[in-house]
Amino acid sequence: MNEKRLKEKKIHWALDVSVIVLLGYVLLSASSISADTLIKKENFYSIIALEHISSIPDGKPFNSRHETAADMIQIGIRYKQKGWEFDALIGAEVNNSFRGDNPIFILRIEKEQKLFGGK
Repeated sequence: MNEKRLKEKKIHWALDVSVIVLLGYVLLSASSISADTLIKKENFYSIIALEHISSIPDGKPFNSRHETAADMIQIGIRYKQKGWEFDALIGAEVNNSFRGDNPIFILRIEKEQKLFGGK
């Protein structure tokens, strides 16, 4: 691996880790934040996950295409409030289907809404 590529990897890794550290710092200092603020300590969660991502192996004849899949082990922090979830995770791919090197940084923002049954 050339020096430029190695330097780029170190910069990306430092940015990924700094996001996790920043969220951890917010979690630890949340007790000193007043209850009226937007960020509350009780809305932070730790995450340990195994994620499987795969393509749909359709084709002619039925299911004749090879499935592309990836499995990742992830650990990180989740913040939840008013149906929104913010995840900052560091993961390691188990079967090397993605291009790139481990560890992998995942930043996920989701909005959860109830489908049936009121508010």
